[in-house]
Amino acid sequence: MSPPVGVSRATLARRFLEATSAPPMAYRATLRTEHARRLLRETTLSNQQIVHAVGFATVQAFQRAFRRETEATPSAVRARLRKESRPPSS
Repeated sequence: MSPPVGVSRATLARRFLEATSAPPMAYRATLRTEHARRLLRETTLSNQQIVHAVGFATVQAFQRAFRRETEATPSAVRARLRKESRPPSS
């Protein structure tokens, strides 16, 4: 639960949207997805470990949200990001 900030929920949501160009929940989803993408690219953590690191309750919820944001599965994104980050072979 968040602490009181002295404005209504609607006012807070409107100000947040004005400041970030995204509603609070969409902004949160984007942050979680970006964090998951970094973990997929930079670690060998399993999907289950990433689920907990980014704050989802289940792998299924994570996969649904991730796919909604990226239009790809976490494993497909991991493979693509790793391939892109490899130095060119000589």
